[in-house]
Amino acid sequence: MELICIGIVFVLFVMSGILTGRFSTYIASMPGAVLAFWGLPEGASGGNGLFYMRWILMPLHVWIAWEACNRSMKTIWREEEGGQIYALVNQWYDRYQIGVAKYAWIVISFILKYGIMFGVYTCLSMVAADSGRRMEALTDLLALFLKGILVMVLLITLSTCHAMLHKRKVWSVWADVLILGTLVLGNLYKVKDLLGLLMRQSGNDYTGLIRLLGWSEKLRGLAPLSWLNPFTVYSTRAQLGQVVFCLLVSIGAALIGMLGYRIRKFA
Repeated sequence: MELICIGIVFVLFVMSGILTGRFSTYIASMPGAVLAFWGLPEGASGGNGLFYMRWILMPLHVWIAWEACNRSMKTIWREEEGGQIYALVNQWYDRYQIGVAKYAWIVISFILKYGIMFGVYTCLSMVAADSGRRMEALTDLLALFLKGILVMVLLITLSTCHAMLHKRKVWSVWADVLILGTLVLGNLYKVKDLLGLLMRQSGNDYTGLIRLLGWSEKLRGLAPLSWLNPFTVYSTRAQLGQVVFCLLVSIGAALIGMLGYRIRKFA
């Protein structure tokens, strides 16, 4: 599905350019608060196909993370559904070995699939990039790919930890809270700015709104998926902090999950 979405954007905005001119006019006329709501910087220009190839990564990353987190929990709980987990534990492996094998498979299989998807995406993006800036675009995409692995593995590890600590469920809302919940909270300040824009345009006083929702600015870094916005430029220090955070939390969550998996009841 991810490759189909990327292919559609490539055909419409790069190969044919059917919608590029029309959308670029809309984007140029949008106020900064509206652009920010869609993850775009103020003054963004949509006059080339690479712009839209970069933008499609944002909704794709949300879907990829949500699907991967749900899949990771199902992988942990799979053998518990029919009771096969008892045979595995009693005859072949201990719980620690099962937990390590499952977690390793979850992470490795995701990285392989994500790498294939991003490889195809990068090749198509190089076609869309200007010939004189392809090396710069390639460097940016590779950096985004590496950060994407860290962020996705962080979310997957937190989901795996949740599944290891809790009994099997037919459906879990953990992935929804982890991904969609943090994404809403981390971008709540954009809603405040958008409401402020509407109130200014209608001639209403919006200072009360700023006082009411001013705290939302402090939540800007709460959503790890927002770190993968290809239009946002982070300082070296900020990027280093994001990398260290992903590594430390992933390692900690994996260890906690393994310890909990060794002692929790399956039934």
